[in-house]
Amino acid sequence: MNQLRLITPVYNDWTSFAMLLRELDKVAASLPLQIFVSAIDDGSEEAVSLVAGQLAGLQHIVGAEVVSLAVNVGHQRAIAIGLCAAAQDHDFDAVLIMDADGEAPPTRLRNSSRAQRSAKTSASSLNEPSGWRRPPSNCSICSTKGSSS
Repeated sequence: MNQLRLITPVYNDWTSFAMLLRELDKVAASLPLQIFVSAIDDGSEEAVSLVAGQLAGLQHIVGAEVVSLAVNVGHQRAIAIGLCAAAQDHDFDAVLIMDADGEAPPTRLRNSSRAQRSAKTSASSLNEPSGWRRPPSNCSICSTKGSSS
């Protein structure tokens, strides 16, 4: 069975994230994928504890974690940090990026045959209609020690 890592940046909207988890769990029941969700807490001021009960109730998602950042680094950097964390784990066949705001419903996973592809170097976003993308081979974001931008 293919392993899918889902990366979701979250900033102060844990209620939406909890709703996303419930919907993902329903969709995961009908997919030939093992889904692991990584929520990247982008320095939220809201309590993450709202999610704890949701994690315990998952039946079809194989696991979930919250990676807490000390400060808000912005949506795109939070995604980049999530990609770096996933790349270090080596426990997935594909990575998918999904916002927790409900703009891209989890049912898109069911409708997308792309979600069933397994390519260790592939990443995609359900928010982007263009589908799977390969990161550049010279991508150094995970090894960058600091940035002035």
